[in-house]
Amino acid sequence: MSNGICKIIIDTQKGVIVGAAIMSSYASEYIYSLALMIGNRIPLESIKRTIFPHPTVCEVIREALFS
Repeated sequence: MSNGICKIIIDTQKGVIVGAAIMSSYASEYIYSLALMIGNRIPLESIKRTIFPHPTVCEVIREALFS
């Protein structure tokens, strides 16, 4: 388990992620996923249906979306 923070900024009207802030020693492991989600304007509902591998550090994205 890694300590860190993942903040996801969402446009609730459009239902997409518009930004994120990550502070973690493993940030480079999952920052690319957030960049793809933001760049391709993937709808939140599609992201929430995505299966995130367990146990991995990228689960922080799923945890942030469902919190």
